[in-house]
Amino acid sequence: PWPGISPGFAVENFGQKGRGIRAINGANRGEIVLDLEPIIVFPRDLESGLKADPMLGSAEVYELVQLCKSEGIRFPAMVLLMASQSLSSEQGFNAYWSRVWRLNHATIAEEMHPVYVKCHMFIMQALFSVYSDDKLQKFLSATYTTRWFARALNTLHINAMRCPETKDTVLFETGSMFNHSCYPNVVAEWEVSEARVRKAKFKTTREVEKGEECCISYVHPGASQEERENTLGFGYGIHCRTFCDCKLD
Repeated sequence: PWPGISPGFAVENFGQKGRGIRAINGANRGEIVLDLEPIIVFPRDLESGLKADPMLGSAEVYELVQLCKSEGIRFPAMVLLMASQSLSSEQGFNAYWSRVWRLNHATIAEEMHPVYVKCHMFIMQALFSVYSDDKLQKFLSATYTTRWFARALNTLHINAMRCPETKDTVLFETGSMFNHSCYPNVVAEWEVSEARVRKAKFKTTREVEKGEECCISYVHPGASQEERENTLGFGYGIHCRTFCDCKLD
């Protein structure tokens, strides 16, 4: 089952677009499609996001943070936080990652960019600095391989969202199932407290027909056609006019 999804909506396959969310019986404007908490919230500031974790507060994260900042990337630091959270998760390590691995991801390249190879090395260094037990270190070495890291980065790249109010980077489970449309019929309403995302409600913005797909926009509604095509093409492999029947100029 997909958590947070309201009755009358379902995750289904939409052919070439992959999985998406359908309004089985239609929906009125303002109906809640999803109401859920994120798997992970990563704040705008990389170092404070890592140091807030109970285990990573004393970890060696400086080199990873500096590399991420110099390269303008943030997902490697987010993966480190997820790794630490999964090791101390009440739901258990396997349950934590099963929620992540069920999300869509693209084909994983055989070789990783040298920058990400360094990031993976720094992640392992940080984990080993706080999880010092020999047995646990063997588990980390066997589990958090470069291929695991590549898949985690890939999953975040395709599925993570940015809260416009807090600039937090957020990963949802069912919320990642929405496909894109330049004419979206669903929008996220973020619930924020103490400057941090706590959950989100995805609501319909108009009447949705029976059997119609529920979509959000992956780009700012005021973006130009060129900006949309660049963002969608580079970030998601979406050819704007082909996948969403976009006719905006």
